[in-house]
Amino acid sequence: MNRYLKGVDPAVFWGSAALIGALVGWGLLAPASLGARMTSTLGWIIGNFGWGFVLVAFGGLVLCIFLVVSRFGAIRLGPDDSRPAFGTFSWVSMMFAAGLGAGLLFYGTADRVRRRTRPDHRRAGRDQLERHPHRAVGPVRPPDDPLRGLSTIRLRSRSGPKA
Repeated sequence: MNRYLKGVDPAVFWGSAALIGALVGWGLLAPASLGARMTSTLGWIIGNFGWGFVLVAFGGLVLCIFLVVSRFGAIRLGPDDSRPAFGTFSWVSMMFAAGLGAGLLFYGTADRVRRRTRPDHRRAGRDQLERHPHRAVGPVRPPDDPLRGLSTIRLRSRSGPKA
């Protein structure tokens, strides 16, 4: 077991595992109670901090534009002597396709489930969008996937091969 947890902070790992286990246990033993609590918590967060979602997404968009036009846009994502395997257009296309694919995988399933559980799915979808406008795809949504991808690529590309 220690070889799997090498380099992992035990307090963070076991604390997270305990919290996740408690939530899963609560969901298995009292799903209605957990559902009601999470629904009220989400409503409170959206009601009080909904503006934060838009602000963070806009900040991500500004960060992406800054990274592209600044000197940080020329940072090599591999060894110092490496050359890109793909051009800029190809990289942008792949990042767009990865984000779109992730959305299709999640929302493709979620849409089928929603259609089965809510007969009037069209009205339900409009109600959901009116309550949670930050979930709509707009000009501030695209930075989410590239920022996650860039951070992963940057961390993995300089770490070198595993021994």
